Amino acid sequence: MTSVPTCGRDRRVGIHQAFRGLTCSVICPWKLHGSPYISLQPGLTTIRGMETLSLADGAVLRPARPGDVEGILDCVRGLARYEREPDAVRTTVDDLHAALFGPAPAVFAHVVERDGEIVGIAVWFLNYSTWTGRHGIYLEDLFVREDQRGRGYGRALVTTLARRCVERGYARLNWAVLDWNTPALDFYDSLGARPLPEWVGHVLTGDRLTALGTP
Repeated sequence: MTSVPTCGRDRRVGIHQAFRGLTCSVICPWKLHGSPYISLQPGLTTIRGMETLSLADGAVLRPARPGDVEGILDCVRGLARYEREPDAVRTTVDDLHAALFGPAPAVFAHVVERDGEIVGIAVWFLNYSTWTGRHGIYLEDLFVREDQRGRGYGRALVTTLARRCVERGYARLNWAVLDWNTPALDFYDSLGARPLPEWVGHVLTGDRLTALGTP
């Protein structure tokens, strides 16, 4: 298992990942406590319930709560530093709070909490496949603080999302990772994920997006 279980966003355009051959019985060794998921609308579930997973060294994996936002943003910034873009994060606490906990959130997060601190995050949202006719989960950010790695927290976060896919009938779990991040690539390979090198991602941002989108 890698000591750096991180994934990035659209900065990596060439490699996407998808789960293959993993079932909840294989990759969910942690005990589930608390209430079941609460349905918001067909195909969507709240991540604000009470379910928690007990992890190593007294840590707990659970859905994010409003009081976690600063800790989540600290992890996002930590990921940006690791990905060699320390000044790239423009998101504010208010931005993240509105995205995760506004009236109709479309972005969700799970966190690992240890000793009252957020030490790991998985920030994700739903996507959709027209070929399968089913939703999937896109993992936007996966990050575990460097001093907390090696305890299985990254694997537990990804496993939780895989379990969500299995329970809800989602067709895939995918993400992007920088091509130089060999530890992360090895970590994802150990989970059964596979690269899709035949796909090349594209992105429009900044002035180019404005130019195309302006009449």
